[in-house]
Amino acid sequence: MSTHIENDGDFRLALKRLTPPAKIGAGVAFIQRVEGLCRDERVSHLLSMLADGNREEEGVQSLQSRVRTLVIEYHARCGGVCDWSSQSAYYVARALQSLLEGIEGRGNGLWQTAMNCRMARTCASIQHEESDLHDESEQQYRIIENLPEGSLTI
Repeated sequence: MSTHIENDGDFRLALKRLTPPAKIGAGVAFIQRVEGLCRDERVSHLLSMLADGNREEEGVQSLQSRVRTLVIEYHARCGGVCDWSSQSAYYVARALQSLLEGIEGRGNGLWQTAMNCRMARTCASIQHEESDLHDESEQQYRIIENLPEGSLTI
């Protein structure tokens, strides 16, 4: 794709111009970057179903229900004592939920997916006392820039 993204303003504009299949592909790529922060085979399974286009098998509503269960489970684990790994997992599940909402045409799914992935990375960075937050944004920009031609609507 010939788009160059330098900041979140450019990023948001590019996300809005993506075709529906490109939005799903980009969202899956965003989540795959942080999937390991969750370490839950259910997340991996749901993500692979989206990546393979197998969401028709169960239907988006069924997938949404399964993801909502994950979000609730991980939200409950966050509890009173701040466990940054549980927080990371929560945001990975929220990223999946946002992507599914976008597929259904609700909300600003892909932007929310990207932000939830960044939050997952932020939590992991705090847990490990690292600072790679800017890198996550940059990697998301590159994912969009490297989508194949024809991924943008006119």
